[in-house]
Amino acid sequence: MWVNGQLSKLPLEVQPELFYEKMGDAHSIKENMMCEKKIMGSDFKALGFFEKFTELGWEAVLSFKGHSNGDVYVKSIMEWMSTLTKDDGNDPPKTITLSGKVNNKTVTLSPATMRSLAKFDSKADSFYQIVKPIDYFSHPEKLVASNVLNTELFMLNKGEEMKRDNLKPNVRLLLSYLLTNVTPRTGDRVAIRKWELPVLYALMTGQLHLSFRQLVIMHVWQARNQKNKKLIPHARLLSALLEKHGALRPGEHAFRKPHTVFALADVCKSEKILYKKTKLWHKIKFGDGVKLKVLQWGKQAPSGGEMDDQDSSDEEVMRRKREAGEIVGAGSSAQVEEPVRSEPRQSAHSWCGFDDAMQARVESMRPPEYVTWEPFQQSLYDQGSRLGVERERQHNELMAYQRAVHIGNEMNLNLWAYDENQRRRHNDYCMGVPFVQNPPYVDYSKLPPFQPGMVRPPTPQVHGSMWLPRVYSEPHFQSSYPFRPPPYEYPSQQQSQQEQQSSTAQQQQDPPATGGLADIFDMSSFYDTLSSYYGGPKPSYD
Repeated sequence: MWVNGQLSKLPLEVQPELFYEKMGDAHSIKENMMCEKKIMGSDFKALGFFEKFTELGWEAVLSFKGHSNGDVYVKSIMEWMSTLTKDDGNDPPKTITLSGKVNNKTVTLSPATMRSLAKFDSKADSFYQIVKPIDYFSHPEKLVASNVLNTELFMLNKGEEMKRDNLKPNVRLLLSYLLTNVTPRTGDRVAIRKWELPVLYALMTGQLHLSFRQLVIMHVWQARNQKNKKLIPHARLLSALLEKHGALRPGEHAFRKPHTVFALADVCKSEKILYKKTKLWHKIKFGDGVKLKVLQWGKQAPSGGEMDDQDSSDEEVMRRKREAGEIVGAGSSAQVEEPVRSEPRQSAHSWCGFDDAMQARVESMRPPEYVTWEPFQQSLYDQGSRLGVERERQHNELMAYQRAVHIGNEMNLNLWAYDENQRRRHNDYCMGVPFVQNPPYVDYSKLPPFQPGMVRPPTPQVHGSMWLPRVYSEPHFQSSYPFRPPPYEYPSQQQSQQEQQSSTAQQQQDPPATGGLADIFDMSSFYDTLSSYYGGPKPSYD
């Protein structure tokens, strides 16, 4: 029984079972899986974060997205983490590596294997400071002095309490990205964890050179080793590592997790922050009243005497709105900041069935600039995506239905031809006409008038479907589909000379029972599917 302490201290044979027990069911595992986000490059550059990541050699962290379509091999990651062991090497913590098994194949998480996925830590190895895990997680003051952390990261007028609302505005936004891509965790997002302070300090000041690859190793081992951490960190990175080494569970279907984009509009919406985007600026107002104004990437700040964000036509519109009481403020450019509005996930205006699969497809179709659009533009784009997906689904269903109807008609035509040919042979037999299985074509316009006593030619045969084979091979009669006719078992009789001289075209029209179209286009599986699709009518023959 695992009550507390580290999982690695328990017997090796019970560790996998206890790890699975800690993580819970499949739904809980997927909920606690932290998948790296893509970034909106323009927003990241406007905030100055892109340059800060580049200074540490972390630019690959921003561009890495794992599998292009969002696939994550959850079961393989779980099996790998459940068997994880740590090797300190000859110079810890620099040489620490983690090794786990998937389908009896060992995969190692190390700085070298991560470098094979992307150019993480692009600076020289001597540039980075390798820290001890105990100092990183529990004693950040050993890495950076507490007063320095407080000065660089916190608003001093709010005190030094470990809350996000006490951080500087741009540091709060940076932390939102770190919580998924660098220092992943779940749970309380209001409080700050000790290990997040050195990472924030390293990025904001560039004075502490942390290694991203070492952070990944430490966070993966901590998530696996602690009882109270139900978390899969860096899921896309681990999935890409296992896929690259071919260590996946046999027959596993990847869990498709569409990429989400880190953009200012989305961050503000998820954290209930007031956000407004004007022609030049990103304007943000936090819940505690703190404001942040950031110039958009690629825009130039107005010089003295120029209007900020508005031209003359905008000024006239604002004047009329103030006179109508719609806007309160003395300045010509005063605007009431409004919270970011999000489109309902499902509304009464949906034109089609809506479920999780549809939601995932709609979100995957959104371009990166989607978050910068107005709500009505987002609604129109999503509605177009839904209609496109619905049209595709309806087209596929209609094609399947039409194919089933067509095959049913062709099968019915074959059965009718079979019955008519049986009646033809029966009538010829009763009238004493010699048996001919497949009478050849006869041009009656060239025959002399029929006289009593003349030999009566066989009745012309009836042709069946030109699409489905008319002569069935044995595998067809092993199926349970009731509409299949019995085998063509005719009496063994000597065919006439007229039958032997039938044309080559007629022989091609009626191929032999073995090695013909029936063996090439074996429709047994489709007949069984068709039977289950319609529920199966009663047999035509007793």
